Amino acid sequence: MFGRRRFFAWRLASKAEEADRNERRRKALKRRRYLSPTRNISDTHFVQRYRLSKSAFRYLCSVLEENSDLRNSQRVSLEYKVLSALLFYANGDYQRVVGIANNFSQEAISRYIGQVTEAFNHPNIVRKFIKFPNTREARQQLTENFYNLYGMPGVIRCVDGCQFKIVKPCREEEHPYYCRKHYHSLNVQMMYSKARVIVENTFGRLKNQWRCLCKDRVLHYKPQKCAQIITACSVLHNIALDFKVLVDQEHMTVNQDEQNIQYQEEDPSLLTLGRLLRDRVAS
Repeated sequence: MFGRRRFFAWRLASKAEEADRNERRRKALKRRRYLSPTRNISDTHFVQRYRLSKSAFRYLCSVLEENSDLRNSQRVSLEYKVLSALLFYANGDYQRVVGIANNFSQEAISRYIGQVTEAFNHPNIVRKFIKFPNTREARQQLTENFYNLYGMPGVIRCVDGCQFKIVKPCREEEHPYYCRKHYHSLNVQMMYSKARVIVENTFGRLKNQWRCLCKDRVLHYKPQKCAQIITACSVLHNIALDFKVLVDQEHMTVNQDEQNIQYQEEDPSLLTLGRLLRDRVAS
Protein backbone atom coordinates (compact mmCIF):
# COMPACT_ATOMS: atom_id res chain seq x y z
CA MET A 1 0.00 0.00 0.00
CA PHE A 2 2.81 2.39 0.92
CA GLY A 3 4.61 1.64 -2.34
CA ARG A 4 1.45 2.32 -4.35
CA ARG A 5 1.00 5.69 -2.63
CA ARG A 6 4.57 6.62 -3.43
CA PHE A 7 3.96 5.67 -7.06
CA PHE A 8 0.84 7.84 -7.29
CA ALA A 9 2.67 10.73 -5.61
CA TRP A 10 5.49 10.39 -8.12
CA ARG A 11 2.99 10.37 -11.00
CA LEU A 12 1.30 13.50 -9.67
CA ALA A 13 4.64 15.28 -9.21
CA SER A 14 5.74 14.30 -12.73
CA LYS A 15 2.51 15.57 -14.25
CA ALA A 16 2.76 18.80 -12.30
CA GLU A 17 6.36 19.30 -13.46
CA GLU A 18 5.41 18.59 -17.07
CA ALA A 19 2.50 21.03 -16.81
CA ASP A 20 4.87 23.68 -15.46
CA ARG A 21 7.29 23.11 -18.35
CA ASN A 22 4.51 23.39 -20.90
CA GLU A 23 3.27 26.58 -19.27
CA ARG A 24 6.76 28.10 -19.35
CA ARG A 25 7.10 27.19 -23.02
CA ARG A 26 3.69 28.67 -23.79
CA LYS A 27 4.55 31.91 -22.01
CA ALA A 28 7.94 32.08 -23.72
CA LEU A 29 6.38 31.65 -27.14
CA LYS A 30 3.73 34.24 -26.34
CA ARG A 31 6.39 36.66 -25.11
CA ARG A 32 8.45 36.18 -28.27
CA ARG A 33 5.40 36.81 -30.43
CA TYR A 34 4.53 39.89 -28.41
CA LEU A 35 8.07 41.22 -28.59
CA SER A 36 8.28 40.67 -32.35
CA PRO A 37 10.57 43.42 -33.72
CA THR A 38 8.27 43.93 -36.68
CA ARG A 39 5.55 45.06 -34.26
CA ASN A 40 7.33 46.77 -31.40
CA ILE A 41 10.19 48.68 -32.97
CA SER A 42 10.14 51.73 -35.20
CA ASP A 43 11.07 51.46 -38.86
CA THR A 44 14.23 53.50 -38.27
CA HIS A 45 15.44 51.34 -35.38
CA PHE A 46 14.59 48.19 -37.30
CA VAL A 47 16.87 49.29 -40.16
CA GLN A 48 19.66 50.26 -37.75
CA ARG A 49 19.48 46.89 -36.01
CA TYR A 50 18.88 44.52 -38.94
CA ARG A 51 20.05 46.62 -41.94
CA LEU A 52 16.82 45.93 -43.81
CA SER A 53 13.48 47.72 -43.81
CA LYS A 54 10.45 45.86 -42.54
CA SER A 55 9.08 45.52 -46.06
CA ALA A 56 12.42 44.14 -47.30
CA PHE A 57 12.48 41.71 -44.37
CA ARG A 58 8.99 40.41 -45.13
CA TYR A 59 9.91 40.05 -48.80
CA LEU A 60 13.10 38.21 -47.85
CA CYS A 61 11.24 35.73 -45.65
CA SER A 62 8.72 34.96 -48.39
CA VAL A 63 11.49 34.47 -50.97
CA LEU A 64 13.47 32.17 -48.67
CA GLU A 65 10.39 30.11 -47.91
CA GLU A 66 9.51 29.74 -51.59
CA ASN A 67 13.01 29.18 -52.99
CA SER A 68 15.01 27.38 -50.30
CA ASP A 69 14.68 24.63 -47.70
CA LEU A 70 14.33 27.05 -44.76
CA ARG A 71 11.12 26.37 -42.84
CA ASN A 72 9.37 26.99 -39.53
CA SER A 73 10.29 24.56 -36.78
CA GLN A 74 8.03 23.34 -34.01
CA ARG A 75 8.97 26.16 -31.63
CA VAL A 76 10.59 28.83 -33.81
CA SER A 77 9.22 30.56 -36.86
CA LEU A 78 11.16 31.14 -40.05
CA GLU A 79 10.98 34.87 -39.34
CA TYR A 80 12.78 34.51 -36.00
CA LYS A 81 15.49 32.40 -37.56
CA VAL A 82 16.07 35.06 -40.21
CA LEU A 83 16.08 37.86 -37.62
CA SER A 84 18.65 36.02 -35.54
CA ALA A 85 20.91 35.59 -38.55
CA LEU A 86 20.42 39.21 -39.65
CA LEU A 87 21.44 40.43 -36.21
CA PHE A 88 24.63 38.38 -36.45
CA TYR A 89 25.40 39.52 -40.00
CA ALA A 90 24.65 43.16 -39.21
CA ASN A 91 26.50 43.50 -35.92
CA GLY A 92 29.21 40.87 -36.06
CA ASP A 93 28.49 39.86 -32.47
CA TYR A 94 29.53 36.46 -31.23
CA GLN A 95 26.74 33.93 -31.17
CA ARG A 96 26.32 34.04 -27.40
CA VAL A 97 25.64 37.79 -27.57
CA VAL A 98 23.16 37.26 -30.36
CA GLY A 99 21.52 34.49 -28.35
CA ILE A 100 21.10 36.72 -25.34
CA ALA A 101 19.67 39.51 -27.47
CA ASN A 102 17.02 37.17 -28.87
CA ASN A 103 16.30 35.07 -25.75
CA PHE A 104 17.73 31.98 -27.43
CA SER A 105 20.61 29.77 -26.38
CA GLN A 106 23.97 29.91 -28.15
CA GLU A 107 23.39 26.42 -29.50
CA ALA A 108 20.02 27.43 -30.95
CA ILE A 109 21.40 30.63 -32.50
CA SER A 110 24.30 28.72 -34.04
CA ARG A 111 21.83 26.30 -35.58
CA TYR A 112 19.59 29.09 -36.94
CA ILE A 113 22.53 31.03 -38.42
CA GLY A 114 23.67 27.85 -40.15
CA GLN A 115 20.21 27.15 -41.54
CA VAL A 116 19.70 30.71 -42.80
CA THR A 117 23.20 30.88 -44.27
CA GLU A 118 22.60 27.66 -46.19
CA ALA A 119 19.29 29.09 -47.41
CA PHE A 120 21.05 32.19 -48.76
CA ASN A 121 23.45 29.92 -50.64
CA HIS A 122 20.68 27.87 -52.23
CA PRO A 123 21.14 28.01 -56.03
CA ASN A 124 17.68 29.52 -56.47
CA ILE A 125 18.51 32.41 -54.15
CA VAL A 126 21.99 33.04 -55.58
CA ARG A 127 20.68 33.07 -59.16
CA LYS A 128 17.89 35.44 -58.18
CA PHE A 129 20.02 38.12 -56.52
CA ILE A 130 23.56 37.75 -57.91
CA LYS A 131 23.30 38.01 -61.68
CA PHE A 132 25.44 38.43 -64.75
CA PRO A 133 23.74 39.49 -68.02
CA ASN A 134 23.03 36.27 -69.90
CA THR A 135 21.89 37.68 -73.25
CA ARG A 136 23.87 39.45 -75.96
CA GLU A 137 21.46 42.39 -75.88
CA ALA A 138 21.92 42.90 -72.13
CA ARG A 139 25.70 42.71 -72.41
CA GLN A 140 25.70 45.14 -75.32
CA GLN A 141 23.61 47.59 -73.32
CA LEU A 142 26.11 47.46 -70.45
CA THR A 143 29.00 47.98 -72.87
CA GLU A 144 27.33 51.05 -74.35
CA ASN A 145 26.52 52.47 -70.92
CA PHE A 146 30.12 52.04 -69.76
CA TYR A 147 31.49 53.67 -72.92
CA ASN A 148 29.13 56.64 -72.56
CA LEU A 149 30.26 57.16 -68.97
CA TYR A 150 34.01 56.51 -69.20
CA GLY A 151 34.96 56.39 -72.88
CA MET A 152 36.37 52.84 -72.68
CA PRO A 153 35.03 50.50 -75.40
CA GLY A 154 34.31 46.79 -75.03
CA VAL A 155 33.89 46.80 -71.24
CA ILE A 156 30.93 44.93 -69.74
CA ARG A 157 31.84 45.12 -66.07
CA CYS A 158 34.81 45.93 -63.86
CA VAL A 159 36.41 43.34 -61.57
CA ASP A 160 38.20 44.01 -58.31
CA GLY A 161 39.16 41.97 -55.26
CA CYS A 162 39.16 42.48 -51.52
CA GLN A 163 40.46 40.52 -48.54
CA PHE A 164 37.92 39.25 -46.00
CA LYS A 165 39.69 38.28 -42.80
CA ILE A 166 39.04 34.81 -41.37
CA VAL A 167 40.34 32.87 -38.39
CA LYS A 168 43.46 30.78 -39.00
CA PRO A 169 42.49 27.45 -40.66
CA CYS A 170 44.01 24.14 -39.70
CA ARG A 171 47.66 23.62 -40.71
CA GLU A 172 46.79 21.43 -43.71
CA GLU A 173 44.62 24.21 -45.19
CA GLU A 174 46.41 27.29 -43.89
CA HIS A 175 48.80 28.20 -46.72
CA PRO A 176 46.31 29.15 -49.49
CA TYR A 177 44.52 31.57 -47.14
CA TYR A 178 47.55 33.54 -45.90
CA CYS A 179 47.51 36.84 -47.80
CA ARG A 180 50.17 39.45 -48.55
CA LYS A 181 48.79 41.63 -45.74
CA HIS A 182 50.03 39.00 -43.29
CA TYR A 183 46.74 37.57 -42.08
CA HIS A 184 44.41 34.79 -43.14
CA SER A 185 41.63 35.80 -45.49
CA LEU A 186 39.40 34.97 -48.42
CA ASN A 187 40.14 36.93 -51.59
CA VAL A 188 36.70 37.91 -52.87
CA GLN A 189 36.25 39.27 -56.38
CA MET A 190 33.32 41.44 -57.35
CA MET A 191 32.03 42.57 -60.73
CA TYR A 192 30.38 45.94 -61.14
CA SER A 193 29.12 48.00 -64.05
CA LYS A 194 30.89 51.14 -62.81
CA ALA A 195 34.49 52.25 -62.47
CA ARG A 196 36.98 50.77 -59.99
CA VAL A 197 36.40 53.42 -57.34
CA ILE A 198 32.72 52.38 -57.25
CA VAL A 199 33.75 48.76 -56.71
CA GLU A 200 36.04 49.82 -53.86
CA ASN A 201 33.22 51.82 -52.30
CA THR A 202 30.93 48.82 -52.67
CA PHE A 203 33.36 46.63 -50.73
CA GLY A 204 33.46 49.27 -48.01
CA ARG A 205 29.67 49.54 -47.85
CA LEU A 206 29.32 45.76 -47.82
CA LYS A 207 31.69 45.40 -44.87
CA ASN A 208 30.22 48.34 -42.99
CA GLN A 209 26.61 47.39 -43.45
CA TRP A 210 27.23 43.72 -42.60
CA ARG A 211 29.72 44.10 -39.79
CA CYS A 212 30.43 40.40 -39.40
CA LEU A 213 32.68 40.92 -42.45
CA CYS A 214 34.76 43.67 -40.82
CA LYS A 215 38.46 43.00 -40.46
CA ASP A 216 38.28 43.64 -36.71
CA ARG A 217 35.56 41.01 -36.24
CA VAL A 218 37.15 38.06 -38.08
CA LEU A 219 34.91 35.22 -39.19
CA HIS A 220 35.49 32.36 -36.74
CA TYR A 221 34.48 29.56 -39.08
CA LYS A 222 36.07 27.23 -41.57
CA PRO A 223 36.86 28.85 -44.94
CA GLN A 224 33.93 27.14 -46.66
CA LYS A 225 31.46 28.48 -44.09
CA CYS A 226 33.07 31.92 -44.30
CA ALA A 227 32.51 31.91 -48.05
CA GLN A 228 28.85 31.07 -47.48
CA ILE A 229 28.46 33.96 -45.03
CA ILE A 230 30.06 36.38 -47.52
CA THR A 231 27.64 35.17 -50.19
CA ALA A 232 24.72 35.64 -47.78
CA CYS A 233 25.79 39.21 -47.06
CA SER A 234 26.19 39.90 -50.78
CA VAL A 235 22.61 38.74 -51.38
CA LEU A 236 21.41 40.96 -48.53
CA HIS A 237 23.40 43.88 -49.93
CA ASN A 238 21.61 43.58 -53.26
CA ILE A 239 18.21 43.26 -51.58
CA ALA A 240 18.93 46.41 -49.56
CA LEU A 241 19.79 48.21 -52.81
CA ASP A 242 16.58 47.01 -54.44
CA PHE A 243 14.53 48.37 -51.52
CA LYS A 244 16.66 51.54 -51.28
CA VAL A 245 17.46 50.86 -47.64
CA LEU A 246 19.66 53.61 -46.21
CA VAL A 247 21.52 52.93 -42.98
CA ASP A 248 22.46 55.84 -40.71
CA GLN A 249 25.94 57.12 -41.56
CA GLU A 250 27.18 56.34 -38.05
CA HIS A 251 27.10 52.68 -39.10
CA MET A 252 29.15 53.38 -42.19
CA THR A 253 32.35 54.90 -40.77
CA VAL A 254 34.51 52.24 -39.13
CA ASN A 255 35.48 50.24 -42.14
CA GLN A 256 36.04 53.19 -44.42
CA ASP A 257 39.34 53.73 -42.60
CA GLU A 258 40.20 50.07 -43.18
CA GLN A 259 39.31 50.45 -46.85
CA ASN A 260 41.53 53.53 -47.17
CA ILE A 261 44.42 51.78 -45.40
CA GLN A 262 44.11 48.84 -47.77
CA TYR A 263 44.82 50.99 -50.81
CA GLN A 264 47.41 53.16 -49.11
CA GLU A 265 49.45 50.00 -48.53
CA GLU A 266 49.78 49.40 -52.26
CA ASP A 267 53.23 49.94 -53.76
CA PRO A 268 53.11 53.44 -55.38
CA SER A 269 55.35 52.34 -58.25
CA LEU A 270 53.02 49.46 -59.07
CA LEU A 271 50.01 51.75 -58.93
CA THR A 272 51.68 54.16 -61.33
CA LEU A 273 52.58 51.33 -63.72
CA GLY A 274 49.06 49.99 -63.56
CA ARG A 275 47.56 53.37 -64.39
CA LEU A 276 49.91 53.78 -67.35
CA LEU A 277 48.91 50.38 -68.71
CA ARG A 278 45.24 51.17 -68.18
CA ASP A 279 45.55 54.48 -70.03
CA ARG A 280 47.40 52.76 -72.91
CA VAL A 281 44.61 50.17 -73.24
CA ALA A 282 41.97 52.89 -73.15
CA SER A 283 43.67 55.01 -75.79
